[in-house]
Amino acid sequence: MRLKEDVRSLFKPEVLYGKQGEEVKIISEKGTVCIVENINGDRFPVNVSALTEDPIKEKPEAVPDTTAVKKPIINRVPVSKKAAPINQKSLFDE
Repeated sequence: MRLKEDVRSLFKPEVLYGKQGEEVKIISEKGTVCIVENINGDRFPVNVSALTEDPIKEKPEAVPDTTAVKKPIINRVPVSKKAAPINQKSLFDE
């Protein structure tokens, strides 16, 4: 089987599991999801619609992969913690 499209992690889109046209072996199948293994031995889930028996042209290696999503840099301002003012009246003061 071959991958029809690039397969990325759902939670970390910058992680690329498999490239388009890469040869994979089906390990298990349940419903519309298959667990596949690439030639390096890495296993990952793939939708059945992303697999095909037909030969697919692999993407050229010379073109850099610009589809990687980078996490935004968030500069947070540190919040100073001050002691809360005492507004309670003492029982011993008259």
